[in-house]
Amino acid sequence: MKLIVNKFGTKINGATFKDVKIIISKNGKMIYSADKNKESVVNENKELIRKAKIEHSKTPAALVEEQLEQQNLDAPQELVDNVLENIVERMDDELSSQSEANGNSTVIMENELRELRDILNVKGNSDKQKIEYLEVEKNHWKELAETERTAGREQKALLYEAMADMAELKADEIRLRSNERPKGPKAMSIVEEEVEINDLTRFERFKKWAKENIFGISAVAISVAGIITTIIMGVRSVAKKGSRATSKFEKAMANLAGKIGPVLASVLNLVAKVLSWGEKGIAFLAKNLWILALALTYFLHNEYKRRKK
Repeated sequence: MKLIVNKFGTKINGATFKDVKIIISKNGKMIYSADKNKESVVNENKELIRKAKIEHSKTPAALVEEQLEQQNLDAPQELVDNVLENIVERMDDELSSQSEANGNSTVIMENELRELRDILNVKGNSDKQKIEYLEVEKNHWKELAETERTAGREQKALLYEAMADMAELKADEIRLRSNERPKGPKAMSIVEEEVEINDLTRFERFKKWAKENIFGISAVAISVAGIITTIIMGVRSVAKKGSRATSKFEKAMANLAGKIGPVLASVLNLVAKVLSWGEKGIAFLAKNLWILALALTYFLHNEYKRRKK
């Protein structure tokens, strides 16, 4: 489908499909043409969109969008991509933690350690084969856990349940990397939590609130919140990726300082001070984004009025 724009190249007047104009703009809304001569083309386009929606609904991106929709939030591509990237990283961290805990267990045997490594480094000619193997492993460890619990060996039962959970989570990690929706409860809880606490989700939540509650200065507040969010995400990236991300972030910060001017230069100093606290500083800024953004917005608003006098 091709979008049609006006002579200035901005306003969308409609869209074409197979070089036939089938969507038109009416009262600010995009609607299909009711022209009988275009009916077959319109129907073909509708069918393609219907199939595309079905395929998209099977993806992890759709899962994130559904979670955001429940909160009445928009789902820009940058937000969805960032959430999915963080989810995979959190799954990796969780698998590493579980592997270390299970490997240090006082009741694990050498052959079980080998199977533990097989879960983390699962082999197969395709992702489908890997997932099938992990499903078998999950059921195997669950059955062993039930047997051990029936026999009164609770420590072994807990170990085997942890092994089953690892197999399930590893399968979901492979699904995510293959653009498939995860299925296990642990993976779903990670998805729900990441959507809730993600920096860009918090920013979208603030944008929605600002547009509905602070008239006149909402655009300024959203811009300030956007700057803070950019800084928070940059620092997180540096913390995770180390020197690879540091120089890139420093250049972005220098560019940002040049854009916001001297009035907000002190803001960067304040934020830098908070970020010097490390992880606590990052968490504080993310959690209190709306408070800081509002405070800075009213400071800018008052400073602007003072300078106009």
